[in-house]
Amino acid sequence: ATICVMDIGDMIAHKLVAVMDRKHPANRDLFDIHYFLSSPVATETNY
Repeated sequence: ATICVMDIGDMIAHKLVAVMDRKHPANRDLFDIHYFLSSPVATETNY
């Protein structure tokens, strides 16, 4: 069986949109963005 998942660039983009769409920022979104942007993969992603 095959499981489809998002690639890292799409996950970063969705987290950035989630922070902007929420009325109140969620700590988990801020942590996830910090984690993603701190990773080596972030330098390979076009924003």
